[in-house]
Amino acid sequence: MQSFKVPFSPIVSSAQELDDGTILIDSGVPGIFGVYDAQGDLISQWKMSVMKNIIYRVYQYDFKGFYFA
Repeated sequence: MQSFKVPFSPIVSSAQELDDGTILIDSGVPGIFGVYDAQGDLISQWKMSVMKNIIYRVYQYDFKGFYFA
């Protein structure tokens, strides 16, 4: 297991290893979440406008077997 730097959050954050080997990281207080490759290189990143709230967790789902109308 290796480590790499991500945006700092003193509280609430999350990490999820995805099926393709990439890693989804959420840094709650700054409102940033992004996808990193297995070497820790940033692939893409998004920032939410968070005024009074924070991003608690971010997860990626494929929704296979779900029907949306």
